[in-house]
Order: sequence, then structure tokens, then C-alpha cells
Amino acid sequence: MRLSSLPLQNLMRIPKGIMDKKTSELIDLGFIVDYKNPGLPYYPPIGDIILSNVRNMVMRKHSEVGALKIKMPSFMRRDLLNQGEKIEETFKKKFVMVPEPMEKYMLLTTHEAEILDYLSRDKISHKALPLKLFTNKDILRPIKDPKGILKCREFEVVMMLSLDKDRVSFNESLEAYKHISESIFGDLNIPVRLCLGGENRRGSHLDFDLEYFYEGEEGDNLVLDDSEGRVKALSLSMGYEFMPSVNKVSLISSGNEEIKPVVGTYAIGLERVLYTAFDSSRDNQGFNLPKQIRPFDSSVLLFDVDSQASNSLANKIYQGLNESGSRVLYDDRKRIKRKEKAELSDFLGIPIKIIVSKSGISINDRKLNKEARFDNPQEVIKYIKNVN
Repeated sequence: MRLSSLPLQNLMRIPKGIMDKKTSELIDLGFIVDYKNPGLPYYPPIGDIILSNVRNMVMRKHSEVGALKIKMPSFMRRDLLNQGEKIEETFKKKFVMVPEPMEKYMLLTTHEAEILDYLSRDKISHKALPLKLFTNKDILRPIKDPKGILKCREFEVVMMLSLDKDRVSFNESLEAYKHISESIFGDLNIPVRLCLGGENRRGSHLDFDLEYFYEGEEGDNLVLDDSEGRVKALSLSMGYEFMPSVNKVSLISSGNEEIKPVVGTYAIGLERVLYTAFDSSRDNQGFNLPKQIRPFDSSVLLFDVDSQASNSLANKIYQGLNESGSRVLYDDRKRIKRKEKAELSDFLGIPIKIIVSKSGISINDRKLNKEARFDNPQEVIKYIKNVN
């Protein structure tokens, strides 16, 4: 990615005293997430790469346990809500209704009743079980006081629904979702706390079969354990048995009998995964994001922008790395101090800085804590390919 080609370049500045700032403040600077209107996020190119990496990772983990991806509408019929579980009145206020000529619809805010209604159009064979369907959707809710990435009016969720023939099989689906969640959090080095059914003290309507929390200073004030009082924690993912008031879905058993499935529902918030990955990877320069989601593996920093020779060298390195499939950031911006270019690269946790100036080419390898000099672009490209 060539930084000189991006819009809003003045937002790409690292403030002083980053160690004193909250993680959400650093994420919301404007080049990872930006808010033109409260609670409605823009993800500029760099932020979109990170969020896309999170999304692709989460969806891949679902596919690995045999879940099938579907794409579903962003609207659902209002009457379907009455076929789902009982909804708290406070939650109903967060629904977004649609005016005429679609007054019978609302924006999708929960996936269970909609998918069950879709599946009710045909009887499901026992051979399809256990059935797991997942999707990713942007959810819109009229939140009164949005607070950056931790409390958005629009946010993305990967949601899954499972159908099982009995509770033994349903427990296996719960175990599969535990594997999904713990694999994600483990790969991203996010420390989590698992609460099982009966352990969550937030109220019966929020006591899920399993729920994962991240404890941190920007979390919600929650009571997760009677012995410790309130703790700061964020809910990241959850799963539980869904008990609709109307279940029109039928299964045909191996004995050709019609039975009702045990339904499971699951969800994981992508913005919260992104936030906790940032928060748990902070260092004194910014963030050291896990390789799976970091946007770039190396950066080319052009220090002498007005030097034709330096421009030529930097361009050759950037083009060569791009062609080799390397994830590379090229900072060729004018009127930006050398220190600021280095700070941005370190802030994003890019492990290797390739510095091109009138004095030649040097590489600063953050992981190996060493610096080396090179004579030509080909040597640099070979070095990067070997370490990546």
C-alpha cells in the first residue's frame, strides 16, 4: 500500500504520550477507525485490512468445524420476532423499523427466527445433521450514547445457528463453538474468561450456556462471580440453546419420523475481537499485532523524497515485494518527518522497516532487534522473502 495515494493523510499522525492513552482512543485516531458521525464507523484502507483479516480468520474457524456459510438479507419481517424467544422491552427499543412501503419489515437485529423461518420451507433429513449455518452481518441499533469502537451504532457480527437431533448432539455443537472461540482467542493471544450456564450473574436472560469475556479497564461493569463483585469485562462470544415460541422446522429421523430439532445460537462481535487483539498486544511503541491480523509484514520508508536515486531504489523494493506477494507499506509521503514515518510503522507493529535514504538502504528488524545495510533492492527482497 502506497501511503501517498491515500485520502486524509493528516490523520496518520501518532500523538505524544501514547502510553497514557486508552486503547480505544488509539484505535479511533482516524486511520484505523474513523467516525464522521457518532457510532457509525468508517474503516479507511489500513483499518479495513485489519478488520478483513479478523473477519476472514473468524469465518475460517467456523468452516473448519463443518459450518456452512450463507448470505442472508439485512431485513426481516416484524412478525417473526413473536416466533422467537421472549424479548426484553429494553431490547425492543434497539430495533430499527422500516417505513412504508416496507412497514412490515425491520432491520435484521437477531438471526435465529429469520433463519428458522427460511429452513421451515422444507423438511430436513437426518442425514444433514448436525447442521451448522453461519453468516456475517452488519447490525444497526439506535444506541443513545455511542462510544467509539466499543459501543457502535453499526457493528459486525459472525452469527451461527445449529440444528441437532437431541441434546447430546447439541452439547457437541457447543463444544465445537468452544473450539472456534478458543482457537480464535488463542491465535490472537487474547486472554479470556469462560462462563458456563449458571455462572453468569447478569440476569437470567443473559445466562448463556457459554460466554467468553475479556477483562480490561475499558470493559463494562459486570458481575461474573458473586465472590468478587463487579469486574471490568467485555463479552466477546456466546452460545446457548435457542427456544423459540414457534418452531416450524421439522426433521425427518432415520425411522422416518418427524421430530423437532434442538436449536443452538452463537455469535461473536468482530469489532470487539479487533479491540481486544489491539489491547492485549500493546507495547511502548503502539501495538505488536499477531501476524494473522496485522496489516503489513514490512514497511518501506522513503526518507529523502526529493532524491531521484532514493525514489528509484524505494520504488524497486516496493514493486518487487508487492510482486512477491509480501504485505508491504510504502511511506512515500512528502512533508512528513523521518521520525513520524518510523513512528507510524512502529505503531502498527510492522516488524521490519526498510529505510531508503541518500546514504543507502538499511533494514531494522524489530523481531531480531538488529539493523543491517544492503547494496541493492534484490538483496532486500530476498531477505524479506526469507524472514517471512
